[in-house]
Amino acid sequence: MKKKLTYIILGFSIFLNVLYFKYDTVDYLWPKIEKKHFKPKLLNAKDYNRAEKTIVNASFKMLKSEEAVMVWEENYGLAKKILENNNVTNQGSFRRYNYPRAFLFYGLAKFLISKGDKKEVQILIKEFDKYITQEGQPDFKLNKVDQIVFGLTAIELYQYTKDHKYKAFLNHIDNFILDNKDSIEIINYRKEADNYLNDVLGMVVPYLQKNDNSTAAKKQLQYFIENGIDPESFLPAHSFNRHLKSKAGSSNWGRGIGWYYIALAHYYKETGEFEEEYIGITNTINKLKTTEGLWSQFPGSSDAFDASATTMFMYGQQLLNPELYTKHEILSMLANYINEDGEILQTSGDTYGVNRYSATFGKSELSQGMLLLLLANTKK
Repeated sequence: MKKKLTYIILGFSIFLNVLYFKYDTVDYLWPKIEKKHFKPKLLNAKDYNRAEKTIVNASFKMLKSEEAVMVWEENYGLAKKILENNNVTNQGSFRRYNYPRAFLFYGLAKFLISKGDKKEVQILIKEFDKYITQEGQPDFKLNKVDQIVFGLTAIELYQYTKDHKYKAFLNHIDNFILDNKDSIEIINYRKEADNYLNDVLGMVVPYLQKNDNSTAAKKQLQYFIENGIDPESFLPAHSFNRHLKSKAGSSNWGRGIGWYYIALAHYYKETGEFEEEYIGITNTINKLKTTEGLWSQFPGSSDAFDASATTMFMYGQQLLNPELYTKHEILSMLANYINEDGEILQTSGDTYGVNRYSATFGKSELSQGMLLLLLANTKK
């Protein structure tokens, strides 16, 4: 019995050591070692046709994967992993049915339809149909503003196929939006939250605008512009307190600026309203480029490339001027950050809350989708 107990303790000790080695050494140190000593092989951006195909293949691979590629947590060791294992954000369903994958769907839909590639559009339809039933019911729990982005793909597929299941799915999203409006018809990121986040705008306004609900789109933008924008730089704060109307969070968080910027661009493009705000923020972000002519996680205070901020800014500008970049220019600008497999690199991880930003970078379905939107929208 004593001998058996010794073996059990020994086995448990080995098991713990393996876990510590994985989470406290490999997962924490290896990305830093890899970044410093093992540079990724990059895509040949000069061969555009092959590069384009490689990017599409990489995008489908991400789309079909059961695992999310976006960084959702920091690697801070085994103890933190155990303590946070049951967090909602650690659940596979939370990461699968969320905004990064939704934007990847949308980017692929826009790109493939613009190319007239019927075969690959059918592959995309097959993947998207895994997310809804034949009657158009969402095949997941529709409970987050982030999921409204799936509606952008449904709009594209309805226009392409005229299949009413996509229209039915849009009705579910519209009902979700109605349920999440408050007494002044503002859509909150989370119900009863004190702070209104600029994330909401990038996830909601493009959908409202494309779904012929310009009045609601304007209301969301107007509310944020009145309370969350710096009047000189036109940059948005990450959020503002809804009761005190006081700004909260970073005013130069790149992806947050991007959320506001793509919302503003969609609305301004269709209506011509908020011209001062659009031109003002465009002038500001163009002054905040890195030495490479791109953008960082915190523009103006960092020079390290962030794929999400960069692609969102480029997309927000290109929406108004499709001739701003050629496809070759887009790939040349981003050439140092697209690997040979067609994956865009170095997106800052998901944000954990106001003033709680990720320090970890990696691949992301969001930036991959934005890259495809850029390539789809260019006229040259």
